[in-house]
Amino acid sequence: MRIAYCIHALHNCGGTEGVLVRKANYLAAVKGWEVFIITAHQHGRANAFAVDPAVKLIDLDRNDSSPLWRTGYIPALDHCLKAIRPDIAIAVNGKAMYAFPHCTDGSRKVAEFHFPREKYILKYGKKPLGMKYAEFRTRQVARTAARMDAFVVLTRKDLEAWLPEVPCATQIYNPNIETGNAQSQLSNKVMVAAGRLSFEKNYPDMLEVWARVIEKHPDWTLKIYGDGPERASLETMVAQRFKDANVRLMGRTDNVPAALMESSGLLLTSRYEGLSLILVEASSLGVPPISYDCPKGPAEIIEDGTNGYLVKQGDVEEMARKICMLIENEGLRREMGAQAKINSERFSIAAIMNQWEELFNELILR
Repeated sequence: MRIAYCIHALHNCGGTEGVLVRKANYLAAVKGWEVFIITAHQHGRANAFAVDPAVKLIDLDRNDSSPLWRTGYIPALDHCLKAIRPDIAIAVNGKAMYAFPHCTDGSRKVAEFHFPREKYILKYGKKPLGMKYAEFRTRQVARTAARMDAFVVLTRKDLEAWLPEVPCATQIYNPNIETGNAQSQLSNKVMVAAGRLSFEKNYPDMLEVWARVIEKHPDWTLKIYGDGPERASLETMVAQRFKDANVRLMGRTDNVPAALMESSGLLLTSRYEGLSLILVEASSLGVPPISYDCPKGPAEIIEDGTNGYLVKQGDVEEMARKICMLIENEGLRREMGAQAKINSERFSIAAIMNQWEELFNELILR
């Protein structure tokens, strides 16, 4: 089978880019399929993740974020797809989904949406004008998604939300990293967080939570991995409120599993998530997650009190209390970590890619 993934670029060290590379590598190296990744504007920048040599990379060098993207990107993508002639073309976020209705290569068109349906409302909807814009963007996604052969969302809750407007919607989780029998000892006095330092990840709340934790446990450290537009403001908050031993902004890492292996818990205080793969990655290493119950993914990963904790969004006092419970009870930590590892098996790369293969076969046979 010939598959073409279309994405803005691969230089960002984000969850979407990491998952795409993981899937493409599997289909090319394990399944032996012919796989292409077509970037709009890689522009000579290095890939953030290792792409298998069997995956063919094509950069159109057309800025799909430009106001003139329709006259530059769409013709270039159409020309590229007609040259490749894939069986399936997949838009991974970005503008490719909006370009697909104008492409005439004859492939089945699939779009992936790695955010909850409420993304734009949560991001822009605090004021009336922002709400109008958010509603427009959501309608725009729905109208275009309905023109695809399949529209793939990450959670069951999101599938329920999209189906009334997008009959071709279906749901497939993102695949986990392969961790084998590796498991954290959960003995270090360290909790970690990982993700882009940006609005949706809501790190100010995490710092509020941690300030309460270290009142009781000043010998514990929070390590935050990642980079992004809010780094400078977070550096100021940390410098004003914490000692270096209590909170460390670690920057970007190419080895998230190693960071998780050295920890005793994973914290997440996001305003919204598509699925939150970091929760799955932590679970696969036996690291119990403590997360806000934000839209939409955490509740489909964590069974509260069994393989981690879910906390009402914005309840910093309750989240601090749950973290302290894990800090103070090593037996609870280990049992919860063991259950988290068992739960993570349903996100294995083989299980998830089997679902994708079933979808592809169904689309081709239509």
